[in-house]
Amino acid sequence: MILVLQTNVPGALHVWLVGPGSSIVHSSIAVEWHGSDQALALVDRILRKVKISSRDIQGMQVVRGPGAFTAVRTGLIIANTLAHILDIPVHGMRHETKLTDSQILDAVMQPGRRGGTVRPDYGRAPNITKAKRR
Repeated sequence: MILVLQTNVPGALHVWLVGPGSSIVHSSIAVEWHGSDQALALVDRILRKVKISSRDIQGMQVVRGPGAFTAVRTGLIIANTLAHILDIPVHGMRHETKLTDSQILDAVMQPGRRGGTVRPDYGRAPNITKAKRR
């Protein structure tokens, strides 16, 4: 099974599992902000839905941006951490809108990297300003 995670779409978190024969199971939730407190629970929910454990995941795909800083980082932290703990390959992709089934199937056919990390793509340079004095 390949786990696909997308946290960069405003207002939603998406998780897919791609299984044998290119079967796809999707789970998503609406979120008001970036949903970082609900992302890992969504991964757990889809694993329970198909009755597998995290040890059955053979690889991961994660959308690395562009998007809001916290939303993008949440997805990358989950993907990179799970890939490290489970010793599975992780691969990042750049995409702005919700992935379609065909985009997911195309993405999982690409080889992943073992032992590496996926880096974010926020879509623009950081906007860091000095703190405002009150």
